[in-house]
Amino acid sequence: MNGSVVDPLGYLQRRARYRRVMSDLSEARRAWEAFAAVSAPEEIGLLDAWDADVEYVEDPRWPGAGSFRGQDAVGARFREYLEDLGAIPRLVVEHVRETPGGLVSLVRVSGSTPRGLPFDHLWAYRFRMREGRIVWFRAFVDPDEAMTAAED
Repeated sequence: MNGSVVDPLGYLQRRARYRRVMSDLSEARRAWEAFAAVSAPEEIGLLDAWDADVEYVEDPRWPGAGSFRGQDAVGARFREYLEDLGAIPRLVVEHVRETPGGLVSLVRVSGSTPRGLPFDHLWAYRFRMREGRIVWFRAFVDPDEAMTAAED
């Protein structure tokens, strides 16, 4: 033995099977911040942060919840949200974290309807990325539920 010390973390990061690309969290935050920066409804389906075949799954507690696949379908669904609200809300990415079950983002959505009714809600999204783009995401009305599901 030559007296060298094995760096277990470094060893695991060099093995593709165990490696978690260090840029995943920064890429994830970038993807959510791009979404939060949307200033016009027509921009939603054109996000570079979404894979062309992105899948979005709504929380089953959301009225009329469903699943949507592809940038066009997901973008159309989010434009429906904007129509329902009657305004483009303020989105703030509060946190993006890695969990044993994947990535989770917490996004605060707030604003006022055209009639002046305020809204403010912290949404959670479990999501997966590939090559810097979101390929799947699932909304949670309750952030604690998302974190519990992601810890499994």
